[in-house]
Amino acid sequence: MDSSVIERLYVEIVLGISKNDSKFAPLSEAYSSIWDKIAVEVEEIKQMGGIIAIPSETPAIELGRVED
Repeated sequence: MDSSVIERLYVEIVLGISKNDSKFAPLSEAYSSIWDKIAVEVEEIKQMGGIIAIPSETPAIELGRVED
């Protein structure tokens, strides 16, 4: 799996973008599973009053076929 894609998914989740509106939609089964795990972690951090920082540099990713 490409870590830059995972980082981009993280940013989309933090920004409140839905899975269906992701730049990678439709997500593969593997990336959908990762999305769900990240979403749970983000919600837990918010529930504890944590602040989630978005990286100042988000990877520019070619939006071709995303490989698992």
